[in-house]
Amino acid sequence: MTDSIAIRLAGIGDLEKVEEILREAGLETEGLSDWMGSFLLAEKGDSTDREIVATAGLEQYGTIGLLRSLIIRKKAWTVEDGVALLQLLLAYSRHNGLDELYLLTESPSLFIHIGFTILSDSEIPPEVMASLHFRQHRKRAVPMRKIL
Repeated sequence: MTDSIAIRLAGIGDLEKVEEILREAGLETEGLSDWMGSFLLAEKGDSTDREIVATAGLEQYGTIGLLRSLIIRKKAWTVEDGVALLQLLLAYSRHNGLDELYLLTESPSLFIHIGFTILSDSEIPPEVMASLHFRQHRKRAVPMRKIL
């Protein structure tokens, strides 16, 4: 049977697998369980053996969202696949009533190409600044925003 890609919402049963992927990418996992229900997972394989090849999470604060943990396992997926997953997350964000999406990244050029802009700390809403994920990664990453 041919491998296929499936994208689905994560559940709490996916927590250990997603934690493993985040640790492989050098990201913190503390607080992850609070947001598992808003993670998209891309899986590759057949119906009996599926492997998570990409993740993208969303923390929602009213009409503001924080994209977190966009990870693409390079051995299994391409950058183009990752951009497609990101586009799906943007649509999911709009569907859930978000007006703005924030993120932290060490690779801003990718996000600039899809309409994100670099921000100063004074432009970041307090609820995003208070996010555990944001606080854990702010020193090493660039904050960005996209108006949806």
